[in-house]
Amino acid sequence: MPKCKYCGARLTKFDKERCPVCGAVAPFANDQSQTVDITKEFDFNNPELKDATPRFRKKVFLYFALLGWCGYPFYYLRKKKMFPIWGAINIALIVGFSILFSYVTKMIWLGILIGIGIIELVNICYGLFYLLFPDIKDGSGEFLL
Repeated sequence: MPKCKYCGARLTKFDKERCPVCGAVAPFANDQSQTVDITKEFDFNNPELKDATPRFRKKVFLYFALLGWCGYPFYYLRKKKMFPIWGAINIALIVGFSILFSYVTKMIWLGILIGIGIIELVNICYGLFYLLFPDIKDGSGEFLL
């Protein structure tokens, strides 16, 4: 949506003559065309479009369910700064929960399984967030398909 060049209010295409908020005449900022040609073809050899491959919400969910503990879903989403951070946090929490529940249950293997299970549930919930909400973007600003 275009914005008023004087007050920044969002305008519709019917507000070409006056801004309904500030009353300014001709509020569009030198923008004569209000349409975009959606039928044009993309030149995938263009260096700006080298990473133009779409990312899929179902794949993101699957990556969170299987590889969420290491942070790979964020690498897939082109959020490369979150990739090592998420992996380090998950590994630290797995170790912490494993130690905590090993003392509580008095069985080391049960504590480890409970710790891994908690982190797996958190990653599945995070993957469900990406699966169920359609307006989420990846690291390059493109919507997930």
